Amino acid sequence: GFPAGLRPLPRPHGRRRGPIQQTAEGQAAQGGGETVQTQPAQTQDPEISLNENLSMKERYWNTTHMVEEVIVPGAEARRFPIHFVPPWEVGFDKAKWEKFTGTIISTNGTMIHFLRQKPEGGYELRTRFYMGWSFDGEKYTYDQNRPVIWELAEGLLLHNVKEYRHLAEILPEVYAEFKDNFRVDLD
Repeated sequence: GFPAGLRPLPRPHGRRRGPIQQTAEGQAAQGGGETVQTQPAQTQDPEISLNENLSMKERYWNTTHMVEEVIVPGAEARRFPIHFVPPWEVGFDKAKWEKFTGTIISTNGTMIHFLRQKPEGGYELRTRFYMGWSFDGEKYTYDQNRPVIWELAEGLLLHNVKEYRHLAEILPEVYAEFKDNFRVDLD
């Protein structure tokens, strides 16, 4: 499961329930349907990302990707770095990781994508955002000096649903085309 010590924060009292409570279809529809032209994500560490001696899981660990994305619907696209770390650096048990057949994509304390194979077939992706929490190597603590900005939290949720719905549409074709020849030459 997820790292011990993390508990979701209650929503502020008196705040209306917004799109965060709706279905995935509703979230995607309200998540900013406009098309925004952005720059492609770019790794800052191609020597790690393209290292064929590493597993596909390991190729994003300890890397930084520059992305340009619209997180809050209606806002301007912003360019920012995302730092990816191994799962045990955000609290997962390294011994259990060795046996795990899925993958965990984690950033340095804000986001965790947890992908696992379902017993009945297919895969399940769960994403958690830990805004305002810090991991000290042993436990998570909530930093009262880093308040959660609910509009940003909702924006991340909506962005995530929209992004993964889009990827679900295009990745089967991309995989079919490149699965037997996944090489990139930088020259």
